[in-house]
Formats: sequence, C-alpha cells, structure tokens
Amino acid sequence: MLDSNFQLKIADFGFSAPVTGRNGMGTFETKLGTEEYMSPEVLYSNPYNGKSVDLFAAGMILFILVTGFPPFNKADFKDYFYKYIAANRAEEFWTMHAQNLDQNISGEFKSLFIALVQLDYVQRIS
Repeated sequence: MLDSNFQLKIADFGFSAPVTGRNGMGTFETKLGTEEYMSPEVLYSNPYNGKSVDLFAAGMILFILVTGFPPFNKADFKDYFYKYIAANRAEEFWTMHAQNLDQNISGEFKSLFIALVQLDYVQRIS
C-alpha cells in the first residue's frame, strides 16, 4: 500500500514480529511470506534479519510499480534473471531485461533496485 505521499506502508500484520526477533537476538528463522518476494536467506530457510528481508521485498514491489512486471520469479541461484544479481553481474541483469523495459529507466533506479535485492543481506541498502 502507498499513502498519499507514495510512501510504502505495511499492510500484512499476520507476519509481524518484534524488531529484535522472537529470540531477542534480532534474527528470525520462520519461513513466511510469498515465495516470489522472499529474500534468498528466507527462501533457503536460513536465519535472517527482519529489516533486511523487508527491504528486499520492498525492492520487488518497487520494480513492479516502475516496470509493470516482476524482476525475477524468485531469489534462487537457478532463476534465469536472479542468477546475474547473485553473481554481482547487474549489467547483464539489465541487459537481459532491456527488451521489456521502458528506455526511461534511470541509472538511479537501477542502482537502488540492485542495492535492495543483493544476495548478501549485509550488502543490501539499509
């Protein structure tokens, strides 16, 4: 959901949890959500940081809002498009999407999106 200023708002409180995690250590382990929006660490059932996976999902939503279609099927190394992001080959990712994208996609958008969906959550924008 977006508010009147186009700020992303949380809409599904069924998966909400304290920022510190249920264990108090700031990590989560439960695999929840829609697979297409899951970060790699959630998809592969690894412990994860809640803020980082929310930013990953926000990146997915942003891409869809801007382009009208999802960037990849899921954050899996075998995914035709995500494998380029996982291998730090963003230019190839954008080249593969070039025929489907409006020529007005800015470099700033491209950088922001890649920063939001990095394979390593430590490298994701915070």
